Amino acid sequence: MFRTLMTLSGHDGSLNSMFAASVPCQLVWQARKFSRLAGCVSANGSPAGSPGRKPSFPPSRAKLCFLPDKLAGEPLHCRTSPSCRNFSTCQTSWQGTNSTSFSASDFVHTQDVKSRRGITLMEVLISIFVVSIGLFGVLALIPLAGHQAQLGLIEDAKAVVGQNAFREFDIREMRQPTNWLVRGTSTAAFNAGQSYCIDPRFAAFHAGPPAPPAQADFFPYVTGANPRMQRITLRSAPSAGAMTQEQADNLFVSADELVFNAPDDKTLPPVQEFRLDSSNNFVKRQTLPNMSWMATVVPKLKAPNDPMPDPDLYVLSIVVFYKRDHTFSTAASSASTNYIANERLATVQSFYGSGITGGDMQLTAASAEDLTVRQGNWVMLCGNWPAGGVNSLPIFRWYRVLAADDPDNSSGPWTRDVTLLGGDWTLANVAGVTTQVVLMKDVVAVYEKTIRLETSSLWTQ
Repeated sequence: MFRTLMTLSGHDGSLNSMFAASVPCQLVWQARKFSRLAGCVSANGSPAGSPGRKPSFPPSRAKLCFLPDKLAGEPLHCRTSPSCRNFSTCQTSWQGTNSTSFSASDFVHTQDVKSRRGITLMEVLISIFVVSIGLFGVLALIPLAGHQAQLGLIEDAKAVVGQNAFREFDIREMRQPTNWLVRGTSTAAFNAGQSYCIDPRFAAFHAGPPAPPAQADFFPYVTGANPRMQRITLRSAPSAGAMTQEQADNLFVSADELVFNAPDDKTLPPVQEFRLDSSNNFVKRQTLPNMSWMATVVPKLKAPNDPMPDPDLYVLSIVVFYKRDHTFSTAASSASTNYIANERLATVQSFYGSGITGGDMQLTAASAEDLTVRQGNWVMLCGNWPAGGVNSLPIFRWYRVLAADDPDNSSGPWTRDVTLLGGDWTLANVAGVTTQVVLMKDVVAVYEKTIRLETSSLWTQ
């Protein structure tokens, strides 16, 4: 675009009609009547810079500059400083082969850019909007970061609890079946070749009174489970009765999370909480009962397809919980209250593979609540190995849930497809064998190892 820049130090001659004030001003013109002009002409008409056509000026200290690439037909613009806004005619004459006069209609008066001293309200609002988007993004990350940090703490804690549980199992002589008791009695609870769930916290809570439900003697306690293993407790001391609730909590609850009281005065450090006796003496440091565990002991098969177990070897599974329901309620799931039972039972309706490492399968249950499971949870498969039409050997094995689809009841009963990871399930697709799935709340890890009980040949020979 072709533009002319005129700088005036005064007002006289034909320019008197242009300005009403006698102060210096600055004009920026955009011409529309010339196709190409270039150069800069001083006040006396002599070229300065590139050659250009000479305008006629009244005697004054003025200079007119032309910039190239004017497109014909564009409007004229006259920009003035705030002191030069009042004018009626902006004209000059062009000398050369032609003479051209400009009138007020050839110019559009616009405010000079130097008069702008700030930003508009719209620009402020847009800036606030952009900054707000960034702040909201940061705020959204805060709860996510807290959740991920909590998951990291759980991952660290469950590994510690699992390893400590193996050591506790040996230190407390839990390999010695004479220390195993039937819940609520002093009767020994061991028969070689059978499976057991060692859960003294549950057994102590349901020791009564009132009389506990009969299914509390089994794991899972859900009626209709077949097979089930016996749920047992431990002696409080050699040749003594069953553990109390306090003793069970001391052994089967992690004491790594200490309780601190933060004073109202923020300048003071947190104070550790202690449990007091009747004389207000310190008894024990208080801890949060978040991490706890139980154990299952299952006979180890000689081979995946051999129904006879090894008489000496058992598979010890340490089941780690995070915030396990301290009431150990045996209530069933309820859709009306959105309550999920602590232990639930489902049935494998079909295997999509041969059961290698668990694999894909479809579960079915009476309600969607009983199929509540998500990635990272743990379940236990159980089934009876057939031998001549007789259920000869119950088999139990823990698996981790790799994936779980949404529950569906479009075809009738509630079903859910899941993918499990663990050992090979040898009862998959075996004719006449029903595989059941035990789903538990709050299980975060299962650790396994092969052990020998202290009644086996290694200890007696």
